[in-house]
Amino acid sequence: MPAATLAAAVERGQQLYRKHGCSACHGPQGHGDGSIAQSLQPQPRDFRQPDDFRFGYGIEQIANTIRDGVAGDRRVMPGYDYLSVSDRRALALLIRSLAEGQATTK
Repeated sequence: MPAATLAAAVERGQQLYRKHGCSACHGPQGHGDGSIAQSLQPQPRDFRQPDDFRFGYGIEQIANTIRDGVAGDRRVMPGYDYLSVSDRRALALLIRSLAEGQATTK
């Protein structure tokens, strides 16, 4: 993906991350330390730990997890299936960039 296209997608992901309240659980930088993280079991995903991604660390795998959510004994993360494929992909690109220390959510 060309750098300018990637940068635009990550910026869109940042907007979506803020709009949909992802930081409440995952934290502003994706470290799993959001304002309600301590009250959640299991703790929210720290995006810097790619080996902990239950359903895979690829862009499409992350986008699918955003679509489907994560269920355990109870729903851990809601699904965002109402988001478009491109929006879920933009969020996945942001998550990867946060994991790799290449972006911030401002």
